[in-house]
Parts: sequence; structure tokens; C-alpha cells
Amino acid sequence: MECVKLYKIGQAAKLIKKSDSTLRRWEKEEKLKANYVSEGGHRYYSEEQIIDFVKNNEEKKVVYKNLSNYQKGIFWSIGSYIPSDEAMVFKSKSFHHIKELQEITPCNKIGQLTVKGKPQYVLKSYMYNMEDFKENKWTRRNGEFRYLPVLSCYRDFLRAYIELHSCLDYSIRKKKQKKLRLRIFGNENIIREINVKLAQFGVKEKTPQTSYNAKTYILYCTALQEIQLIFNTIYDNENYCPVFWEKVDTLMRKPILKQK
Repeated sequence: MECVKLYKIGQAAKLIKKSDSTLRRWEKEEKLKANYVSEGGHRYYSEEQIIDFVKNNEEKKVVYKNLSNYQKGIFWSIGSYIPSDEAMVFKSKSFHHIKELQEITPCNKIGQLTVKGKPQYVLKSYMYNMEDFKENKWTRRNGEFRYLPVLSCYRDFLRAYIELHSCLDYSIRKKKQKKLRLRIFGNENIIREINVKLAQFGVKEKTPQTSYNAKTYILYCTALQEIQLIFNTIYDNENYCPVFWEKVDTLMRKPILKQK
């Protein structure tokens, strides 16, 4: 028999961003009754009960302004909406980024798949008010037109996006040397907008290239000074993916490799 996870009234109140007294009042009004009441009168709510309550109460759902700019960067990068389920699904090989979104909806469990022999983490949530996100320029990931949200500062958003949709590696240049390059991937509109935002940091605007399938656009940065500028500008020592930045630190220490 599957064990049902129960939350004390204080924990349940925190999950739906309400006070203990509000839950007690809802109990009397029969809006949200406790799943279990102990002999001592302590109230407990099930995980499924909380999710169903939020799913069926639009005003209790998470809205755009509830996310930090870093979390918005993750949301835009890996979020997919499933209309038939009225749910958002987030998939990534990066546990850090999935965990960051789970902190917004802690009653949603992180699942795991194996894709080509490697783990992929999955988070499914019914707790987002998608109409509000759409009003703030969110569109489905495979949509023809995608846009960045309107923000006063894009530093945190771009850090999350670049952590998830970039590759720092070496390419062969003149004199048979391998030099660092940074590639940033995405939808055409997204990449063109990121190109403009990076230019505001002092990076020279690029001409986006298309991948072999002509659907993914790529920004190539090959000048070491520009790569350093991008990383120095977007880095933050509080909200960041340790695995990504450890790799950046290692490679930036060896920007040039001689061909054997």
C-alpha cells in the first residue's frame, strides 16, 4: 500500500501561502477539510488534497510575479504546458534547476527518467496560473514565436538560461590551436533578443546561426574577452548551478590548448 504523505496544518498553510487561522476557518466552512484529525485534535492534510485544492482555485495559483528573475529564466528555458492536464512539466538533466522550481511548489514531487542512459529529472505542477504567465509573454517552447519577459534587469534571467542552454567547449583555430568558444542555443526570437541584451553588457552583437535542423538558432562567442565579460556579468554567488560554474572555472583557466 502506498504511503500517503500528510502535512500538519502549519505546513499545509505554508504550501498554499495562507495562515493557520485561514485553514481553520475553511475547515468550518467546509472549503478545505483536513484529511485526518488525530485523537489530540491535530489536523493533517494530504499532498493530493492540497494539489487538488490549488488546481481548482485559480486565485491560489502561482503567478508570474511570485518567481524571481532567476526562476523565470528556468521557467522559460525548460517549462512545457500540457493543455489536456492543465499542468506545467519541467524536464532537465540538471537537478539543481528542477529543485529550484520545486521550492515554488514544494508539494510537487521530483520524478526521474533515464534518457539515453542518463538521468533526467521531471517536475509536474498544476499550481501555475498560466493565463498570467501568457500575459507576461510566455509561450510554449515549440511555438514559432517566443519572447523574453519584460524585466528591469536580465542578469539573473540570463544566468539561468545560459546555464541550461549553452555549451562552453573548444574549437580548432589557426596554428592548430584549440580555443574556447561559447555557444548559446534557442528559438530564433529568443536568441535575437538575448543577442541584444548581451550587447548591453558590452558584447559585440553577433549574427545568429542556424543548426542543421534550421529550427535551433545559435549565438557563437569566440573572443575570450567577450566570454569572460558574459560570465563575469551574469555570475552571482547565491543563485547559481554549481556544476555549471565549476566547469566554467576549469575551462577558463585553460583558454587555449595546443594540438598534439
